[in-house]
Amino acid sequence: MTIFLTILKIIGIVILAVLGLLLLFSLLILFAPVSYRFYGAYEEGKPSGQISIRWLFPILCFRASYCMKKKRIKLPFSRRQVQNEEISKAVVYICGIPFELGKEKEIKSKKASTKPVKEKTEEKKEEEKVLLLQERKEEAGSKENDSLQIIEPASKKTKKKKKRWRNPLVWLKEKFNEKKQQCYRMIKKIKAGINQIKEIFSLLCSEKYHGVRSRIKGYIKKGFSIIKPKKITGKIRFGFEDPYDTGRVTAVFGMLLPIYQDKLKVMPSFDEPVLEGEIKGKGSIQIIKLIMLGFTVWRDKKLRQYINKFSNIAGGL
Repeated sequence: MTIFLTILKIIGIVILAVLGLLLLFSLLILFAPVSYRFYGAYEEGKPSGQISIRWLFPILCFRASYCMKKKRIKLPFSRRQVQNEEISKAVVYICGIPFELGKEKEIKSKKASTKPVKEKTEEKKEEEKVLLLQERKEEAGSKENDSLQIIEPASKKTKKKKKRWRNPLVWLKEKFNEKKQQCYRMIKKIKAGINQIKEIFSLLCSEKYHGVRSRIKGYIKKGFSIIKPKKITGKIRFGFEDPYDTGRVTAVFGMLLPIYQDKLKVMPSFDEPVLEGEIKGKGSIQIIKLIMLGFTVWRDKKLRQYINKFSNIAGGL
């Protein structure tokens, strides 16, 4: 009896330990923040960037990088330097063990790429010449056999079917009817599309769902506040051929000034068309907050009705 009780006690301890580990793992998933870092640059028409996502750093980490540079540069968040023209790489680290998702890709210059193409074309020409010589030898050796085989199918040639004469007025009438039907179909589709756009516009402007639209804006703001980076720095220098376009874009950045303030330097250039700069930042996301936001959105019945109606109307476009 005592042996039986000790076995039950061991089984109970094992079950409790497994349940405790599952609870701990679920709490880690929900409350442990997922931190991320990003870097992007655009200079002389060549982009480069890197992104790093970490969750409980020793356990899970994802890194992806892309570079298109001729000179030697050093990417942030890593010690390796890049000298190739184009490199794209993605690696997942599980408990410090790397698993490559994509191998490094290197693209050579156009001058270097033309040489192997010429060599291939010359090799193909030589192969074609050899094949032609072999065919001529085979034809010269088997003329007698070929003559017998050529005579038989000559007698069995099918006579060409004579084209029947058609009245051009009948042909024109048929084509006119086909085009008329196509035009009717196009007009029906256009009318249906206009009616659907009117329904969508009336749904967006309806007073019944006025409160729903304001709630959607609130949900979007909450989601952006959860995802947005906590720290962001960088500089952007831009300019267009028309100074008027440069001024308009500068005005847009001026309206967004309270968001980025002194974190992002914006330098418009009215003298020449240019686009260059770099940006980097970091932040963290808590999954529990996203789940809570999704749960509140799912509980909103009017929002679900609004989305269903909108999807039904837009699905027919």
